[in-house]
Amino acid sequence: MPKPQPSLFTRLVFGNVRNKGISLIFAVLIWVFAFSHTKETGTIDIEVVIESADDSRVVLQTESESEAGKVFTGQVTLTLEGPRNLLNEAIGESFKGRFHVSESGLLLLEESAGYPDLPRGVFVIKAQPKWVNVTLDDLDRLEKKITASSLNFTPSPRFRMPDLSDYSFEPAVVFVSGPSTKLDGVRVRIDSPPIVGWDREQWEANLRITLSERDLQRGVSFADGPQQTVKVSLSLKSALDAQSFTVPIVYSHSSDPGLGAFKLTGHDTQLELKCRGTPEALVELDALIAAGKFEIWIEIQDFSGSIDNVESSEFHWPNGSLPQGIEQQSMVFKPDPIQYKVERPEDSENEGNQ
Repeated sequence: MPKPQPSLFTRLVFGNVRNKGISLIFAVLIWVFAFSHTKETGTIDIEVVIESADDSRVVLQTESESEAGKVFTGQVTLTLEGPRNLLNEAIGESFKGRFHVSESGLLLLEESAGYPDLPRGVFVIKAQPKWVNVTLDDLDRLEKKITASSLNFTPSPRFRMPDLSDYSFEPAVVFVSGPSTKLDGVRVRIDSPPIVGWDREQWEANLRITLSERDLQRGVSFADGPQQTVKVSLSLKSALDAQSFTVPIVYSHSSDPGLGAFKLTGHDTQLELKCRGTPEALVELDALIAAGKFEIWIEIQDFSGSIDNVESSEFHWPNGSLPQGIEQQSMVFKPDPIQYKVERPEDSENEGNQ
């Protein structure tokens, strides 16, 4: 019995399944390939670096075309064109533009050669700004003298305010490098917090030196590396004046009734004081002596009748009577030591009767 033939519907739907499957697969692949390789456009914001192609020259200035005279910030908006998959790859990644220029003039930012990290097949069709006006300058090196003009130093009242010539530096000069037209106005600064109330004759410190932010933005830097230090030394001059005073002496003794009456012989009632101090303190000390508020106190220790010496290291004066601003270590007394002798009245009478 002959085998029944499949219906027309069956032959259309299920017939030649293998060939139809292969065709479907190819169709899908062709669609995917065509879809992914369809050219599209997209935008991305990137940073563009402009450098000199010659090591002996440096980029001095870049001006954007969008606003005449406006400094180019390095930010560029690119419009890219390419296959969808490559375009998405380019937009999804972070990359920079980098241009090397050999002469001053207009630089077209739409040149795809300035963006070497773009996938092959993706091109720049527009840039905003479109171009930059680039000015090159010779790269130079210049010696700069270090001064204390940026150093905030205030000594105590015992010393005079130092002049700039009172400071010494090691090294005395440093070298800066950058655009030749910008180096003359560069000033080297000493980076230090204020020094206030320094009360010794000598001062010395190792301090960092810096350049201003303005100079750094102009491409100026230290030729021997960014971290530079200098040894600063200073000898302060005294701000104190010298003066002599005549100061009364006050002798005192313990109130022991058993000592009886006595008198002092061969003793001084005043002495000379030489000292240094601020002009205001010297005037104040002179007024205190005249008012009897500053005097030298000497306590009698020897009642044997022999001559006793009292060194100036044992002199005393009323608490708080020496004005602020008098340099105590400069105080010199004459005579030094003071001599005195204690005599009882009966001892004097006996000597007279003999």
